[in-house]
Amino acid sequence: QHGHQARLGIIEDITESALAEADLREREFRYRLLAENVADVVWLYSLAEDRYIYVSPSLERRGGYTAEEFLRLPLLAALAPESRERVAAKMPGRLAGFSAGDESCRTQIDELLELRRDGTVVCAEVVTTLIADAERRVTHVQGVSRDITERKRMEATLRQFERVASTSSDLIALIGADFRYKLVNQAYLEARQLQLTDMVGREMREILGEERFEQEARPQVERCLRGEAFEVLEWNDFGGGRRFFHHVKLTPYREPDGTISGAVMTGRDITALKQAEDALRQAAQSAGWGAPGGVLVVN
Repeated sequence: QHGHQARLGIIEDITESALAEADLREREFRYRLLAENVADVVWLYSLAEDRYIYVSPSLERRGGYTAEEFLRLPLLAALAPESRERVAAKMPGRLAGFSAGDESCRTQIDELLELRRDGTVVCAEVVTTLIADAERRVTHVQGVSRDITERKRMEATLRQFERVASTSSDLIALIGADFRYKLVNQAYLEARQLQLTDMVGREMREILGEERFEQEARPQVERCLRGEAFEVLEWNDFGGGRRFFHHVKLTPYREPDGTISGAVMTGRDITALKQAEDALRQAAQSAGWGAPGGVLVVN
């Protein structure tokens, strides 16, 4: 109007939006930094698209697949048949439970058998989390898979050792630096006429009595804690008039890093051998052969 020009400007404060976007980018950066530099395999599956939309680079090192190959796979294709069937049977109930408000269905941990690209099997601990919208409709499944093959192998070896120890007639016990029983085998329990819960976790003084603990057991364990391995011959009273003569071996128990954290005690019942030696000595004395020194042979 009247030959004048005017400009109309609208200024909108987008500081909050810009900060939110910057925060989102920073969180995405941290997430990718973590996901792409860990040994665990991290993946994200879209239910709407029915496909994987992300997998971490660690997959190729562990599974043999490239990211491009894996992203084309169906959801359960990388699982061994038994694990695949178990997850497929479990998933509908889990989704229904979550939709009904059961939060225990959101994140679950399973031990599954995964297939590498070459067909070999990896035992994995898989943590899956359901990601939902505001109406609790599940849109994505996030997974973190950890190779526990070595851990399962060690567990199997430990179970095998426990079976061997449980069948041994020797008494076997692991004593901690706190003088508590950490492990005992079946023969030890039967000799003491106790249950596992009666011994494991309890102090030696509670089982042996204060006097026996202070005079014998404590000094023996302390020698092991100093790094000594040694043997003793001793009588043990297991109550009810049951006395046994044992050949006991004590050895330091070392952790993987070499530190000594306890003592391993093994005891073999040689009561019959001891009684035979005593009877032989008495017979020799009665026959007037004098008192031979005698040698107790431990086989």
